[in-house]
Amino acid sequence: MSLCTFIMIASSVMRMIIYIRYYYLTFLRIFVLWMLAVLFVMFIGVLINIYRESFPLFRYGVVIVTVLYLALSFSHPDYIIARVNIANAPGTDGAGWEESVAQDYGDDFFTGPFFRGSEYNDYSYLSDLSADAAPVIIPYMESLGYDFGAYELENPTDIMRDDTQAQWWGGYQPKGFGYYYLNHNKKRLDQTSLRTFNISRYMARKQIEARIDGK
Repeated sequence: MSLCTFIMIASSVMRMIIYIRYYYLTFLRIFVLWMLAVLFVMFIGVLINIYRESFPLFRYGVVIVTVLYLALSFSHPDYIIARVNIANAPGTDGAGWEESVAQDYGDDFFTGPFFRGSEYNDYSYLSDLSADAAPVIIPYMESLGYDFGAYELENPTDIMRDDTQAQWWGGYQPKGFGYYYLNHNKKRLDQTSLRTFNISRYMARKQIEARIDGK
């Protein structure tokens, strides 16, 4: 029974990896892999407990879940998502996908065969990521020629006010999603206080201000 459980976990991992290969990363896909890792390690404890009844299975489980939860929390999933997905997005200079900006935003792991099912184009998802993704998204926006002064806008569609279609589709396009990303994080960045201080938001603010001042 335990062996069958390990086989099912391995099968689930392989199927999720295949899915990620073609559709790239989201938080839920990372969470699924994390949960499968938790189950794998937990069932190792169950297997030990079968042959050694004195094994402290409950304490083992508490420690494993706590450690892996902390590992997930401190891994900055949104940064990983942005790093992988943008590394496999179309280029900024009219070049083909294989010669794209991926060369600047990823290494062999992020842009290698594992992730290259098709080019990434879900910019709407990128626009909803947290400030953790700023170290990847902001340089990518800069390479696309974004106006960082738009950070001050109340409505990101103001930058495209003369084009109704651009207003509607802006969040889904390479040269529109970034304004939605800035606007999405604007309130959190502006309301940062001692009680709500977050290092990722602080660094994102500094990156934005540096690009505004450098104009």
